[in-house]
Parts: sequence; C-alpha cells; structure tokens
Amino acid sequence: MVGQTVSHYRIVEKIGEGGMGVVYRAEDVRLGRSLAVKFLPQATSRDPLALERFQREARTASSLSHPGICTIYDIGEFEGQQFIAMELLEGQPLDQYIGGRPLPLRTLLDLGVQIADALDAAHHQGILHRDVKPANIYVTRRSQAKVLDFGLAKLTQASQAALSTVAAGMATGGGMALGTVAYMSPEQARGEELDPRTDLFSFGVVLHEMATGRQAFAGNTTAVVFDAILNRTPPAVSALNPEAPPELERIISKALEKECDLRYQTAADVRADLQRLRRDRESGRVGAVTTSVPPALAGQSTPVPTAAGVPAPPQRRRTVLPSIGAIGLLVGAVGLGALGLSSYLVYDAAPPATAPETGSAPDVDIPAPAAGDAGGAAAAEPADAATPTTVQANAATGQRPQERGAPGQRRPARSAPAPAAAPSSSPAPAPEEDEVRQAIESATPLIAQSRFDEALAMLHGALGRQPDSASAPQAGIALASIYEQQRRTDVALAAYTRVRNAFPASREAARALARMAALVRQGRDGDRERIAHGYLTELVEQYPGAPEVPRAYLDRGLIEERERMTATDPLLERSVPAALVTYRTLAERHPTALEAEGALWKLARFYDDLKRYDLAAQALVDLGTRFPQTRHEAWWEAGQLFERRLKDEGRARDAYGRVPASSRRYRDAQRKLR
Repeated sequence: MVGQTVSHYRIVEKIGEGGMGVVYRAEDVRLGRSLAVKFLPQATSRDPLALERFQREARTASSLSHPGICTIYDIGEFEGQQFIAMELLEGQPLDQYIGGRPLPLRTLLDLGVQIADALDAAHHQGILHRDVKPANIYVTRRSQAKVLDFGLAKLTQASQAALSTVAAGMATGGGMALGTVAYMSPEQARGEELDPRTDLFSFGVVLHEMATGRQAFAGNTTAVVFDAILNRTPPAVSALNPEAPPELERIISKALEKECDLRYQTAADVRADLQRLRRDRESGRVGAVTTSVPPALAGQSTPVPTAAGVPAPPQRRRTVLPSIGAIGLLVGAVGLGALGLSSYLVYDAAPPATAPETGSAPDVDIPAPAAGDAGGAAAAEPADAATPTTVQANAATGQRPQERGAPGQRRPARSAPAPAAAPSSSPAPAPEEDEVRQAIESATPLIAQSRFDEALAMLHGALGRQPDSASAPQAGIALASIYEQQRRTDVALAAYTRVRNAFPASREAARALARMAALVRQGRDGDRERIAHGYLTELVEQYPGAPEVPRAYLDRGLIEERERMTATDPLLERSVPAALVTYRTLAERHPTALEAEGALWKLARFYDDLKRYDLAAQALVDLGTRFPQTRHEAWWEAGQLFERRLKDEGRARDAYGRVPASSRRYRDAQRKLR
C-alpha cells in the first residue's frame, strides 16, 4: 500500500497492525494534512461480523466530538478493502506507556480525568464503548489521552440479540480475545444487558493497572480470568504500590464493585473524585512530597526515586512546599537570603482547618537571584541545618508563621541583640524606609525595557530584607507579571496563588485571582474551564468592590455557557442556565460597567428562550437606556417583543421611537410608527 493513493489519501508508511486492521500514515492531498488510514485486513475483509464491527467503529466514533476521542474523518473502500481515515496520533498506547510499572500519581490523575471525561461524553450520547482497556487508549506526546476503537460500541437501545452476536464473535477469538476478557465487567462476562456502568468497571481495571503496573485480573486461560472477574477481589493497590494514597484506592475499589448498584453510576462521578484527589494533592492535603528540601538546609537526604519514578516519602510524614520570599512568606527563615537561594518552609502534613480552594496551583519553586546577584538579600546568620524548624502558616488569612519553642527553635533573622530601651528624653528613631516600594519603582522601567533578570534581582533583594513591607503584595504581583512575560506560566501561576493566599485582604489578591483564571484557561488541563470558574467565583464573592469584578462576572458567564452549567434561579424559581443568573447579577450590581452591556444583551436572549418575554423586553430597555450608543439593536428588539409577544402597542411605539438614526433598523422603526 505504501506509495499508493487511496481516494485523496497518499499512503506514506505502515505504522501499526492489530486484530481489527492495518494502520498507515497518510497525507491528505487536498487539505495537506497528515492523518491515519486504517484498512480491514484482507484475511477478514469477507467476514460479515468483522466488516460490521469495522463499519460500526467508523459510524460510532464519527458521531462523537471530544478532545479525548480519536476523530474520524472519512470511511470508504479501495480495491475491495474497507478503510477509515482518522486523526493521526503521535505517542503510544497506554499499555506501552504503563510499561509494567506504576505511573506517577499526577500523571495517573491527569490521564484518568481525561479518560473519564471522554467516556462521559460518549455515555451522554447513549454510546457504550464495551472494550475499555489500555490498548484502546492512546497517550499523545502532549499527554492527552485518546480513547480509540469503538468497534464494539453500541447504542444503549440495541437489542440483546445484537449483544449476543458480538459476544459470540469474541468468544471464538481464541487467545487474541484474552486481553479484552481481562477488562470485562462481571455483567459482560455473564452475557447480561449492559449500561454505562460496564465501561466504568473496565475503566476501574485500567486505573488499577495504571496505579500498580499489573493487570487486576490475570490468568493463563479465559476461564481463570472470568472466574477472577466474577468471584475474586483484585490485589490491593497499596500492596503493590505503597506510594498510592488511600483515596485513590477507594476510587478504584468503588469502580471495581461487582454489583452495578454499588459501583460508580456515571463517568462524571469518577471524574469528579479524581479531580478532587488531584486538587487535594496539589494543595498539600495528600502527604506526597512534591519538592525535597536541600540537604544543606533541612538536614536530611533527598528522597530516592522509586521504580515508579515517584519520590519515596521521608520517615516523618511531611509535605514540603517551596515558599516565596518574593511575597513575604519567609518570615523568620534565617540564612537563606545569604545563600541567595529560594528558601523552603516545611509544613506539617496534617490537613488544614479549611478545605483548599478548587484548582489550587501546583507547588512551583519561585526562583530568587543567585548568590552575588545585584539586589540580593543581605547576609544573615546561617540556620541550624541539623534541626529544621517546622512552621505552621495560615494560608487563608495570611498570618505570619509562628515559630515553635523547644530545642531546634529558629534563630532570629538578625543575630545582633535588640537595643536597650532608649531614655524617654531620646528622640524617636526615624521610620524605616520602605525598600520594597523603592524597588518596585526602580524595577518598573526595567520591566518595560524587558530587563527582567535585573528587575527580579532587585525585587527579591528588597523583599528578603523587608518581608513585612506594606508593599509586599504589589511586589508579588510584579514578580508574577515578570514570570508571565517570560512565559514561565507555572511559576507565574504559583506566584499569583501565593499573593492571593498570603495577602487575602489586599487589593492585589483580587488581581491575582483574575490572572490565575486567565492563565489556567490558557493551559491544556482538560478541566481548565471549571478551575478558572472557581477562581472567578472566588473573586466576585470575596472582592465585590474590586475593579476586576465586572470582567470576572462576564468571563464566568461565558464559561458557564460553554460548559452548559445550570443553577436554580430564585427569581424564576426553576432550573436555568447558570450564565443567566451570572449576567443578571453583573447587570444589577455593576449597572454602568462596560461589561454590563454585553450581559444585558445575553440576558435578554436567555429570557426569550425561556419565554419570559416581559423580562427579555425589560433587559433590552435597560440596555438601550444605560448604553444609548450600544452596538446591539436593543430598542428595535424591545419593540418587537412588546408588539408581537406582549401585545403592548404603547410600549412598542415608545421603543420604536427610540431606535437611533444610526441603526440599520431605523427606517423599519419609522414605518412602524406611521
């Protein structure tokens, strides 16, 4: 086939072969793009069951549009061979990606969320996959999971007879079917009618393998595997991977419940639990070590990576987070400024008093200038490396960490003794200059000239000397903006997060939340929209007077529209699109904000869809009154509603009379008035 042109696809090379086809890399000569072309093997091209399955795969997958599902472009026939043209994926199948070893927890959670989301999309269209296994999941080079091979998929309304036919075809597949059998649900093994929960069991088997590197139900024969699926509990995840957190084991165990009613009921539920675990891990509630303390500072060795590539936890259960002297969280961290390094705080791993915020940014070391850099922190007495001090900080209130007493207590930041009290007749000392404010003023022109390294050194140095400065929040924002301009998105996001956590009462906390939402939405996280939604909600609720709030409401509404979120509207006393409530709140609380113009227009559209024409007309009247230069045809649309829906001729004429001469509807409105 290589070198031939099939339809308008030029075959370039063979890239894979399996039980259901031979796959080639090809080039679409019309569109100039690379893609994959999958041919049914010649040996089975005349097999009606194989042909039906092949065509079913194309029809089923082409009806699904989701970033986690391989896209089907075309189906056809060439010299008696059926083929499918599909998305070309660069990467490797999940079974090869696992490679017989547990995946790192973050990787497992990211891929698990993506797979669950893809299954949820298919289930919402009434499609079961029925063959969920690592070989049918591809991991691209960008770490995007793609679910493949809907050849066994069926609509949930399909008959039991069709199910029996496919099951019979699988049973005669000999050893080739064994890999699939190992991922079957108990109801599949019994030949019963299936629903979406069968895919969730198979997905649980996949998660188990991702967490342990081993199949949950293994055996030398089909009978042994079926017996394990029906009657036996797979090995505990913790027994095979001690690094796996208990919550992950609970999620997998629930997915592997043999009774459907005790299992997860929807893929969305699995996705939510995986997302929650990922959030808790990133916010420090799961005792995984994300960054090791340098031995010279903490007096302990760096954890040695395990075979799974995950650092083994230290003897005492701690979570080690990089702090940011850049934003004043390094109160009392002695000696680190002299070293010119990013300092570290060792936090107790006990859960915080309050739950972490949704979508907390990952812990990222925020670099400080190296030793000897201009503006570096002033020298201080070295810390006692043999006895690292444990500090507890209240991230929610921005309180300074309190030093503990007892042996190993942290030494004061400056070794010089406090001066004796001056006689009452002595003049009061002059107030200390705000070096941080001066550094911000000096760094501003450097940032404008893209001299980022100099600006960073200046800000870090000032903050190292005056971590309690009233200007620390502004400096934190300045640092984060520099990282953002340097395209160091993860570091910028972490810096904004710490401004929000350390200075919640400051004006800069609202600004940080707005930028956090924007950065998250620019990323590739499959749940980025909902994470950004959480940040925007926090912004509008916690900082209602901030200038960023109107835009935050508008952005939140757009996310709610795209994600099709719903809410109970206290005004209408019914379930409505959540964006409707958001846009109305924006229009009511910020009536003169520019963002209210678009909100009122969208609000009118929502009310019109709900057949609340009175409210739709009022929204349009408000739009035309508040924004007489609006680009929307507010008065014309209001007149139409008053005339056609509300039968209010007087208000209709008033609305038509307000249509401005600049409107393309002006002449139509004038005719209405005659």
